This record gives sequence, C-alpha cells and structure tokens, in this order.
Amino acid sequence: MNLAQLAKDEGLPVKIGLEVDYYRDQMDIVSPILAQYPFDVLIGSVHWLGTWQFDDYEVPTHYHEWTVRDVDQCWADYTIAIEELAASNAVDVLAHLDLIKVAGFQASNPSDYWELMASAAAGADLSVECSSAGWKKPVGEQYPSEGFLDRLIARGITFTTASDAHSLERVGERAGDLADMLESHGVTQLASFTNRERQLVAIRSS
Repeated sequence: MNLAQLAKDEGLPVKIGLEVDYYRDQMDIVSPILAQYPFDVLIGSVHWLGTWQFDDYEVPTHYHEWTVRDVDQCWADYTIAIEELAASNAVDVLAHLDLIKVAGFQASNPSDYWELMASAAAGADLSVECSSAGWKKPVGEQYPSEGFLDRLIARGITFTTASDAHSLERVGERAGDLADMLESHGVTQLASFTNRERQLVAIRSS
C-alpha cells in the first residue's frame, strides 16, 4: 500500500483498493479496521458458506458438497450473506454478485434470489461489479446473469467492470465484451471511486 500511495502522490493514475471477504457476524469489527487506511474503493464478496468455499470447485472435497447439498438452500444462504454484507456499509462495490452459480448449479428459480440481492444493493447504494471471469468457469456466463442485470438496472444500480484476473495475461480480459453487453442494456457510464467517493465516467474512453 505504501508504494501505491507514493505513486498516487506522484500524480500517477493509481487506485488503492481491496477485495473484502464477508465474515458472518464480524463485519462490524472488520469495518473500522479498514477505515484506518486510505482506500479508494473496497469491493465486497462472498466465497464461503460457513466452512465451505463453494467456488473452489476444482478441489474435490469442495465440489462434492455441491452434489450432496440442496442447491436452492445454497442460493438462499448465499443471498442472506450478500444481504448482510450490503447492510454492513463496509464496502462500496459488490463483486461477482451471483458467484454462487460458478460451478454450474442453478437455483430452480434464480429470479427470487436476484430480487433479494438487487434490493440489498440498492438499499445500501452500492455499485455492482460486472465480471468477465464467469465466461471461463463451468457456468459459462458473466456475472451478473442477463436477467439479473436487468433487475439491477431497473433499480438504478451503477456498475464497475472486472476480469478478476489472477494472472497478468488476464488483466482486462474481455473488457470490450462487457462494455458491449452493458451498452446493449442502455448503460453508458461506469462507477469510479476516489477516497471511497463514487464518480461516474464514460464506459469507453474517447
């Protein structure tokens, strides 16, 4: 962080951010810790349901849980976690909001959970990340799903974009495809953050 801050102080176009994992009943402890640091943006995500890392499907023990658990209940538990994360005021953006679909296990009626998560994001005035990462996962689609995206837009949600790159070659991967998708839904601006204050910028640089 010190190096990034030095770069910012020198006038370089650097943002300081952190992906914040959800901890059940602990976000009121996490929030003041994060507030001590000069972050531009805090991005919240849910990867765990209890002790189960549901998105780590390449690990056999984690994938096995998908085969023995009730999928609708997994979606319900995930949605509750998203609601609690949004209500905590600990973050500015909700990342890969329907990550629960990552391994390809869909709820019988996902729109029920989309509505609850959209309401949570809107109620907390949070932006939502559109991510290309899902195109490389078993589910084979971006986050959020097209139908989910429509509900978020209807509630006036603002968006960021990401590739969730875990390697250099994937930074910004399919950013143009994300922009095309958002524009096809009437979205022309993205959210950008400085000192945790949101500004809207053009979806494409001129």
